[in-house]
Amino acid sequence: MAHLNWLTATSSGWEAAGAVVWYLAGWAVIAILAGLIVVVLCRATPPSSPAFEQQPLPTVPWTLYHVGVILVLLVATELVVQMFIPPDRWREHVAVATTVQFLSRGAEGHVGSYAAAASSANELIHYHAWRIEHGWWVAVMTVVARVIQFAVILFVLTRIAGAGLEAIGLTRRRWRENVVAGYWTWLPLAPLAVAISVGLRYVEPRPRHLVETLLYFRVDSLATWAVLVPAVVVILPMVEELFFRGVVQRLMVHLPSIADAVLVATLISFIALSVAEVAYLDQPADWWWAVLLVGSGGGYVLFEKLTRPWLDTPGVARSIYAASLLFACVHGHDWPNPIPLFFLSLGLGFVAYRTQSLVAPIVVHGLFNAMSLTQFGLWRMAMS
Repeated sequence: MAHLNWLTATSSGWEAAGAVVWYLAGWAVIAILAGLIVVVLCRATPPSSPAFEQQPLPTVPWTLYHVGVILVLLVATELVVQMFIPPDRWREHVAVATTVQFLSRGAEGHVGSYAAAASSANELIHYHAWRIEHGWWVAVMTVVARVIQFAVILFVLTRIAGAGLEAIGLTRRRWRENVVAGYWTWLPLAPLAVAISVGLRYVEPRPRHLVETLLYFRVDSLATWAVLVPAVVVILPMVEELFFRGVVQRLMVHLPSIADAVLVATLISFIALSVAEVAYLDQPADWWWAVLLVGSGGGYVLFEKLTRPWLDTPGVARSIYAASLLFACVHGHDWPNPIPLFFLSLGLGFVAYRTQSLVAPIVVHGLFNAMSLTQFGLWRMAMS
């Protein structure tokens, strides 16, 4: 019965408060282990220059056309890989989960539980049962998809756009300094993102993530850890940083007008979604839309002013902000996690620009995911 209660309940504020201890434990474990690695690197070959020293901007040969080609190929890869995922319930459950999430947010004028919104048909329980049964295979195929997508992005950039690895940010130059920069960026940034996440769960419960479901029921499975650790700590950060910081942000830095267009499109989408909520649910729009609308627009201007001492080139701060908006929107299915992830992405964009390398943001992203895995793993083993 305890397992059923855990599955059908969203992560509440009280649960989030209890998770703070485990988050701090996970942060401490990763901070010590990663810190030891950084110390060894620095002792073996001391950095020749400050880790956060601004590096020169490389030439960006790709255009919006190449970004469009990449997006088409990424989507095509995702669709092909999903053909190998059990099709009988997959699309149905994804649709149900999305519908339940949408309805539960406004069912009674406030955030409701997913279980309450879907109790009549037990759809949520069936959805989680499917995740437990096929979750490991979904994780494996996700890894396959991300590896292919990484190769696809590199192919388009190097073979079609004619970019060198240096222009993309995949370079061994100053790699030790970049690892150090990534570690020192993650060290304060991770607790900040966690604090925002925990605070949000008091007002906005969130659904269980697939990784949480896998670890909850298969915490003792070596196969589960063998898939999740390289996927979550290495492969996913490499793919996401290559696209968002290596492709999108670098293009925006050279063409800041793209960042402005992304902001306008994001604000319009917020307005459209709030109108759709009123039209189809026949109720007042969720207050989150107003927060996102005002916060995104105001933050766009404020972030450029606050970061001027470190990001003095016109348009750079706006580009980092716009790329972070896209990064958060891509993770919109796991609401309200996009909000802390947006702030995490600002740090990722900052260190990526200062170092002009993807090594530092990949380190930050990987350490953050490693902290989350460690936190949940420690909690689940303690429960066992």
